[in-house]
Amino acid sequence: MIQPQFGDYQEAVAQVNITVANRIFQQMLKHPLLEKICREEGRMGGYFCDGPNDNEDPANRLVAQVGDPNQEKAQKYFDYCVEKECRLGQHPEDLLSRDSRVPEEGKWGGAVRGNKRRGSLSCLPEQADEIFGYAYLVAIGDLEVPEVLDRLERSPNDFETVFYDLELKDLFKAPC
Repeated sequence: MIQPQFGDYQEAVAQVNITVANRIFQQMLKHPLLEKICREEGRMGGYFCDGPNDNEDPANRLVAQVGDPNQEKAQKYFDYCVEKECRLGQHPEDLLSRDSRVPEEGKWGGAVRGNKRRGSLSCLPEQADEIFGYAYLVAIGDLEVPEVLDRLERSPNDFETVFYDLELKDLFKAPC
């Protein structure tokens, strides 16, 4: 895979965001609603995507691995996470990629629009991918928890309790 080139500042921000994404993902894997299904189905990693709402230039998109993806599914996860995030850019009225979901065409849910950014994950069940997107956007300061709660009320999610159980406040601390 070709790695994007960043300036020093962009590289630092990207590395912090990748660390935050991995910390959220690891918490999600340990959640009782996801732990068994992830282990049994080999969903121990995938790819996440972070892109701006106002720019479709691929150079402004961060795509990175989280966890340890099943190598047989890694390319599919990569392709789906980018497709979901890009599709939100093509549908500016949508807040979730599930709003334009067409499984027959390989268009799945799992991406979330924030105020300035879009977050996507591919490897968990679709609605759990959405919860990751919400958590990621809260963690990087693009959504506030009350905004997420309002959205979850309007678009219920089977994994909503996972969001409530995540520890999002200390994700920026250096690892011990």
